[in-house]
Amino acid sequence: MKSFFSRISKLVLISFLLSSLLHSEPEIVPTAPARGLYVPVFDTNGVKIWEITGFTGEILGNSSIAMSNMLINRCGKNNDVIFTIESGCANITPSSNFAAGDGVVVVNGKNFTAVARDWNFFGGEKRFAASRDVKVVFNENVAEFIAP
Repeated sequence: MKSFFSRISKLVLISFLLSSLLHSEPEIVPTAPARGLYVPVFDTNGVKIWEITGFTGEILGNSSIAMSNMLINRCGKNNDVIFTIESGCANITPSSNFAAGDGVVVVNGKNFTAVARDWNFFGGEKRFAASRDVKVVFNENVAEFIAP
């Protein structure tokens, strides 16, 4: 009888261990950059306001993502693209609407194109800053805006 209860207790222990392994929360640890990233960002009403895509992305320790071939689309109410930001290499932090990079960035809007290096984009503040090799081309007559 003792051996029967000994076997039962071993089975119960094995069953418990298997059950706890199967029902535990898995820990996901990336071992390589993810490919083909697509991160939509929605406002509080569920309307898409940003689309972030990239060829590869690697999660950094500070909740940001190092992306290659990054493209950010700012979406309007009808899902149309208001402007784009493209960079071959950038670090983005979707939770704070921030992106930055040391390399070349191209910003395309309805009436302008800007190219620069060493840039920061503060999406929440709707502000873009660049510190090197900045060139802006306007696609409309701006003489009336700069003439006295």
